[in-house]
Amino acid sequence: MEKRYRVLRLIAVILKVIAWIVLVLGVLGALGILIGGIVGGGSGVLRELGLPAMGSTIVVAVIGFISAVLFAVLYFLALYAVGEFITLVISIEENTRMAALWIESFSAPAQGAMPDAYGPGYTAQAMTPPPPPADWSPGG
Repeated sequence: MEKRYRVLRLIAVILKVIAWIVLVLGVLGALGILIGGIVGGGSGVLRELGLPAMGSTIVVAVIGFISAVLFAVLYFLALYAVGEFITLVISIEENTRMAALWIESFSAPAQGAMPDAYGPGYTAQAMTPPPPPADWSPGG
């Protein structure tokens, strides 16, 4: 069967790849924040700028590290979820189409011809309900 929605499939893959890139770069950036804070670059820069030091640079580095990792993970989850959602919707469409084709293959044409919308040589038969039981009486 022919694969449909090639562009959507490509977008889903690109979103998943970007999600992984964001996660890796976010964790690397968070490690850079942590290492930079521990080495002591933060307090010296603040003093040179004439600003008061904000407590311990290690605490600030750890808070920056946790924040950067948290945002990287959140962006990763959001991008990856959108990519997976696109894949899910495409899979639902494919399964629905396959089920419709499978059901169509079992519906044998009735006698006569049906209009062209349903295929050549097929007519719709009126369905009549089965007769009521012999001991049945209306209203009682």
